[in-house]
Amino acid sequence: MIGAGEPAPSHLARRVRAAHGDLAEREGRLRESSGGGALALPGIRLMASGLPRPQWNNADVVEPAAAPRIDIDAVRRWYAERGVPWGMRVPLGSAWPYGRRVLTKRAMAVSLDEAPTVTDPAPGPDDVLIVVAGPGDLDAFARVDAAAFDDAAGPTADYARPRRRGIGTTLTIHLLRWSRGEGADLAWLNPDDDRAARLYAALGFRGVAGFDVYVDG
Repeated sequence: MIGAGEPAPSHLARRVRAAHGDLAEREGRLRESSGGGALALPGIRLMASGLPRPQWNNADVVEPAAAPRIDIDAVRRWYAERGVPWGMRVPLGSAWPYGRRVLTKRAMAVSLDEAPTVTDPAPGPDDVLIVVAGPGDLDAFARVDAAAFDDAAGPTADYARPRRRGIGTTLTIHLLRWSRGEGADLAWLNPDDDRAARLYAALGFRGVAGFDVYVDG
């Protein structure tokens, strides 16, 4: 079992950054009809969801050292055309001259070929049934997700708050198994706190270099 403080190889961090950018690009392409989009420029990849929150419209900096050659004005114009606030994800600790750093996103990852829990029996409460959500479950999913991550949950927060029964672990193992069955070979996530990081470390995730997030570019 890999400890929470044990560093992962640098190549795993590079894979996470590449996968992060790939996922953002796909998300942007899927949302083109509603104001989203994606664009690759030298040294930076842009993604927009079309939604009016900066965390859903982000540029991924691919080459921080190439900052003087990155056309930041073109980046600003691209987001201005879509009328959305935006931010930039920069590899952790890199010098970056544009915008204002507002937070750091920690990251953890596991190669699905090495995840010990993918083939182990899944723990968890016997009364928890995992099913695949469909379009009809969208509102319920949004409420639970907002409550779980302390977003604007309203009265649904009380419903979702008492979840420390092993449900998170069970869901994570289920997703790891499903992902590997679909052909994925890497899983990564961004734990919000040390408690979450310990949970994921117990499932084989290792800490990798995350991102510094900048706004007002």
